[in-house]
Amino acid sequence: MVVQMLPDAPIKPDTHLAQITGVIGAGVVLLMAPLPFRIKLALLHAVRQHCPAEPTVETVERVRGAILWAARLWPGKFVCRHLAISTYLVCALSGTAPTLCLGARFYPTRQHVWLEVHGQRVGETTNPWPYQALLEI
Repeated sequence: MVVQMLPDAPIKPDTHLAQITGVIGAGVVLLMAPLPFRIKLALLHAVRQHCPAEPTVETVERVRGAILWAARLWPGKFVCRHLAISTYLVCALSGTAPTLCLGARFYPTRQHVWLEVHGQRVGETTNPWPYQALLEI
């Protein structure tokens, strides 16, 4: 897995609701951490069934920013997997869900988790994109 370093000074969310949402999203994902992978996948698929549409890129970036801000409150690692799944869950609980992609690259071997909206990666700046999506939710 690629360990992403959190930005030095994440932008503080503009409202208290966004701050609370970021804290809750980050907390839920960290509570899910010890669950087996198959149970996590089942939960993510179940949440996806209740989301009729995809959000806009701006919405996902705003939620991702709130979660990045909230992640500074937790000690330890908050890696791409935590960031992508918590953003996915917060968006899904609001009724719209982006596509959650789990992928890998082969040389050097790494795994990565990211979000896409209408085929556009959200919050990822690497070009050319070295990862191949192996699972999309």
